[in-house]
Amino acid sequence: MRIKSYADAEEALRNAINYFSEILENNKDKPILLLLSGGSAFSLLDNLDVSQSMTIGVLDERYSDDESINNFSQLMQTDFYKRAQSVGCDFIDTRLMNRSQIELGNDFEKQLRIWKKLNPNGLIVITQGIGPDGHTAGIMPYPEDGEFFRDNFQSDNWVATYDAKDKNQYSLRITTTITFLIDVVDMSIVYAVGDNKKQSLHNIQNQGSIAEVPARVLHNMKDVIVFTDQN
Repeated sequence: MRIKSYADAEEALRNAINYFSEILENNKDKPILLLLSGGSAFSLLDNLDVSQSMTIGVLDERYSDDESINNFSQLMQTDFYKRAQSVGCDFIDTRLMNRSQIELGNDFEKQLRIWKKLNPNGLIVITQGIGPDGHTAGIMPYPEDGEFFRDNFQSDNWVATYDAKDKNQYSLRITTTITFLIDVVDMSIVYAVGDNKKQSLHNIQNQGSIAEVPARVLHNMKDVIVFTDQN
């Protein structure tokens, strides 16, 4: 894991976008699976070039038919999505579309595995966030229940479907797992700015259980670069 610190959020964002663009440009002849985090990480997509070789989805999903909550629905509102649609990119659509939470989770896992089987030499690139509580993707901390954490996020599955209950305001989650992040993802771009990320960045540097701070997975992933405005 590499950490790049900048004077302010604007400079961190500008450098993150430039790095992201460089990755895509250098690998434009390969099939690319691009899995995107929601929220502020969508700002990384501004002016990003797209190619027909891309398949695009989200890194985790909030199980809701409310378009202001569902991550893929929010992605669809971006100019990046419209550019990708116009050049004929494929998408892994995680809107509900009358699917139960379990059905959506199973479909998500199936689509990820199909892509990997069809593109064994393709590149999987993600954007990844870090929550103030140390969560990443839709993987919440479970310091009180390591067994639950292992069973859900460190099994052989690439996707976990669960109810985070009071750990997050959007409790019904469908998320890629620790296993997927470590074993399958090739590159991760992390955008973590604002004072509320300072403690999280500090926590992932310390020793301790990954169930306590899931974002500690960054240390075990293949290629991670963090762009931040924190020292």
